[in-house]
Amino acid sequence: MRYCENCGSELSPDVKFCEACGAPVSANMNIDQASVVHEHDSDVIESAFQDKGNDTVANNISANKEKNSSYFQENSQDTEKEKIPIDSLKKESDPLQNHEIYESKKSTKKQKKLVIPMLILLSILIVGGFGYIGYHSFFKNGQNAKEALETSESSITAVASDTSEAALSSESSSSIAETTDTSTTSDVVLDSEVVKKMDERFIKNISPQNGIYVSSIETNEVYARNADTKIRSASVIKLFLLNQMYEEDIAGNLDLNDTYILKDSDKVGGTGVMQGMDDGTALTYREIMQFMIVDSDNTAGNIIITRLGGPDEITARLMNDGYEHTTLERYFLDSEALQNGQDNYTSAADVGKVLTHLYQDGVGDDYYNVEISSMLQQTTNHTKITKNILDKVTVYEKTGEYDDYGVQNDAVVLEKDGESLVIVVLSQDGNQENQLNGMSQFGEDLYQTVWGDSK
Repeated sequence: MRYCENCGSELSPDVKFCEACGAPVSANMNIDQASVVHEHDSDVIESAFQDKGNDTVANNISANKEKNSSYFQENSQDTEKEKIPIDSLKKESDPLQNHEIYESKKSTKKQKKLVIPMLILLSILIVGGFGYIGYHSFFKNGQNAKEALETSESSITAVASDTSEAALSSESSSSIAETTDTSTTSDVVLDSEVVKKMDERFIKNISPQNGIYVSSIETNEVYARNADTKIRSASVIKLFLLNQMYEEDIAGNLDLNDTYILKDSDKVGGTGVMQGMDDGTALTYREIMQFMIVDSDNTAGNIIITRLGGPDEITARLMNDGYEHTTLERYFLDSEALQNGQDNYTSAADVGKVLTHLYQDGVGDDYYNVEISSMLQQTTNHTKITKNILDKVTVYEKTGEYDDYGVQNDAVVLEKDGESLVIVVLSQDGNQENQLNGMSQFGEDLYQTVWGDSK
């Protein structure tokens, strides 16, 4: 018979764990029962041998009893010293419970291994979510603003299907309102007395004959002196040719995309690049017009005069359009006509009028209007009114000069902060240095008066 060393319970044959406490059964539990005499059994045997008169055997049993008693007593004391509570042993040695603890620890380790990847994934989801919301909000706002800008300024309506869309619509409306407030700055106010003093100081005495015209596009206020006086136009008359070409195209009388083949007989001197092109070069009338304005090309100007029907027809059309002081009597660089007393003339008021028309009203076609503005912005002669302010303001300009007759003319639109000024100064029979200095100082002072460096 075997007994559990842990709890003392009797063990069934061939078991490996105690059925009572679950402790493992070791090999030393296979004790030979014949070599162990329990205290109760030895008492019975000793008494039997004494009754039969065999004292020697009885004495030996008694001696063995004392020896065994001493042995068991010593081992019992050692066992008490090393004794561990059975409940705690069961708790640690229960196979089912140990398996559960192992699985729990195993699961905990797995969870610990998954913590970092899960945190990374969670961070990505959070950042991505906020990114999506931010992008969606930004895109929505931008889309609403674009749609609202395309509607009339007096009516911006939005129907929101939920609170989010309503908030976005509100933000777009606020943005548009801010933009509108920025663009609608105070209009240019021309103080005629102030401009007059500038004129007298810088322009009036630059030549025996000169005229000046200054106007605010926004308020239509005008300062003018000798504005109707006819003065040699030089190349500023090309503004009128430009206007007529666009008007004729819109009327269907010509096509700006038609091709013209350049001939050597077309070429004249003076300003321009077309005189250096090869004979037979193919150009559209649109390209020729660009050379006429951007480079002040005289060859290009003469081709345009011919296409419009010649000087007489152009002059008749000018009169019909209300430009009473402007006449085209010759082609550019036609010295024979000059010797016969024929020249091209205009006035500061007429130039101011056509420039205002091209800049503000346009020729009735949005694409053409943009094209005209682009040409006037690309001109390269800025030695007069715009010399000292070119980097401070947007400039649309066309100049004209003819040194043999002391002609220095300038026609310009200055644009800044939603405000625009038209300035025209025509001067003939003057000294070039005086004319250029007077015009540049006038332009700078007028700029400072209207805008100032701080505006």
